[in-house]
Amino acid sequence: MTGKYFIPLLVFCFLGLSAFSQDSFSLYESDNLSVYGYQGMDTSFLLDQLHYTSFLHSETVFNSGPSSLDRMLSRTLEEIYLEISDLLDIHDYNGHITVYVLPGREELQARASALSQDLSGASAFHSGTDVYISLDALTLSRFSDELSQVLIENYFAVPPPATVRQALCGYVQYHVKQMTDKELP
Repeated sequence: MTGKYFIPLLVFCFLGLSAFSQDSFSLYESDNLSVYGYQGMDTSFLLDQLHYTSFLHSETVFNSGPSSLDRMLSRTLEEIYLEISDLLDIHDYNGHITVYVLPGREELQARASALSQDLSGASAFHSGTDVYISLDALTLSRFSDELSQVLIENYFAVPPPATVRQALCGYVQYHVKQMTDKELP
């Protein structure tokens, strides 16, 4: 009896996950992160939301061409990841985090439903080493909070209690805010 439902369930899960496959998203790669965005995503808006000037890379700013924004985004994401790793003193060189930037909260809700999670109006969530975040609510603070949560939960064999994780994420957010508030020359 259960065998007759197994194949349709397997096909449904495969088709459901393939709708969010890596092929249907634009890919931004860095050493420790894979970031997938939707077709037509505004890269410059994403860079602005991540305060890329705090992670300014002169070699990519002065390069012209269509891929310079992509290179700048990859390097900015890598710098954010490394900054968070340094703040937490968690250096997981074998770890890899996948971030999905979705166009809005409706798509985020659909993804959460597919993963059997209840968001209740949240703008981001994580599952394992995957982070799902809505572009309309993306900020550097929110992004760093989700990355911190994933790093902490996947680094330790037994993750610390939720209050300790929140305190560590608050520490990261405080330092990221200080970093983005400083004046650039």
